Amino acid sequence: MKYYKLDLKDFIEESNGKLYRIIATQDFKDVKKGDKGGYIDDSSQLINFGWVYDNSTVNNSRVNNSRVDNNSTVDNSTVDNSTVNNSTVNNSTVNNSTVDNSRVDNSTVDNSRVDNNSRVDNSRVDNNSTVNNSTVNNSTVNNSTVNNSTVDIELLKNNIVKYIALTCGFYPINNKYVLYKRVNKVKEGEYLSLQDSNFKYFDNQIAEELNYDSYILSSCSKGLHISGMYYWNEGDTLIQVECNVEDVITCREGKLRVKKLRVIGEVKL
Repeated sequence: MKYYKLDLKDFIEESNGKLYRIIATQDFKDVKKGDKGGYIDDSSQLINFGWVYDNSTVNNSRVNNSRVDNNSTVDNSTVDNSTVNNSTVNNSTVNNSTVDNSRVDNSTVDNSRVDNNSRVDNSRVDNNSTVNNSTVNNSTVNNSTVNNSTVDIELLKNNIVKYIALTCGFYPINNKYVLYKRVNKVKEGEYLSLQDSNFKYFDNQIAEELNYDSYILSSCSKGLHISGMYYWNEGDTLIQVECNVEDVITCREGKLRVKKLRVIGEVKL
């Protein structure tokens, strides 16, 4: 059952058509029957008491159990279980998140927060991440905090240590990253790669991929993949490894792809 109606006499003209004022037809949340909201086009959907407040607009979008407030604009997007406040969301998906005083274009924000004059373009921000007073462009921020910074491909090319710190929260000590990967255990001190049944890791030994892919925008490609302890969900054994900064090929989707590493040993949780 719809809980709002369009006031066909109260509309604003947009370049692609008219947006009509919405009026509540029942009480819900902080909205009272008869309250006037913002403006939507007749193809947009407000679901599960999603609401567009006065001075905000929604065009060709779905607002599900969410709040669009305080001079916000949502175009060609989906907003689920979220709040958009004083912001612009265009051609994007915002899920279980808050976008506050910011802009999100052609991107996905999932279970995260974008606020304080930030901008996210052609990117993904997910897994309990925060972007604060920053710009994320053509990049992935996963389970991390980006504060007062710019994260983009140029940074990946020119300062990979800073890029890794901003997107993953990993910092080298004495020029080495100490991280983790999942494997299958063969016997004590010997482990089998999950991707290549002929590739083995051994405690206190160097493992190296000679035919690695040097293209920095490739994620799941040739190389050895390492990340945080809880990144992985396959394999029967977690091992700790270390890698020199100069052996890092790239950082994509919350993990490092490297040329070689040294196995420290099994992590017994």
